[in-house]
Amino acid sequence: MERRSVKTIAEVLAKALRLSNLKPKLDEQAAGPLWAQSVGPRIARNAAPQWLRGGTLFVHVRSAAWMTELSMLSDEIRLRLNRTLGKNKVREIRFAVGAVAAGQPPIPPTTAMPTAEDRAIVTQQTASIRDLDLREQVERTMLRARVARRHRN
Repeated sequence: MERRSVKTIAEVLAKALRLSNLKPKLDEQAAGPLWAQSVGPRIARNAAPQWLRGGTLFVHVRSAAWMTELSMLSDEIRLRLNRTLGKNKVREIRFAVGAVAAGQPPIPPTTAMPTAEDRAIVTQQTASIRDLDLREQVERTMLRARVARRHRN
């Protein structure tokens, strides 16, 4: 008579999840609880993940201003979420103005201005762009990104 090995509950559950095809759905649900940990309290008070489908995370934000600010930070937010999840589950983030839980009062988006150091760094990095209109647009974008990154939390 052959003896069967004893399996842990974790092994049995892992096999059951694999066979039932529920694991991808559970992985998608993990993004919600880890949102605040990934983005910090300031963003978490003003934006809330709604659902994750096919690698796209849909997030409601309090206002159009928040939608604009977070859209500029979407690549960094996506990287933080994926780092926290330990997987590359979030491939894209889409923001829309919508209901955000009223747990804490909203914090307005930053109105900070670029510092002299920001301007010097951006000017140095864009000096090789010969087209003046293009250089000006790139400089404005880079300055906004530097300010947003500095004040994201």
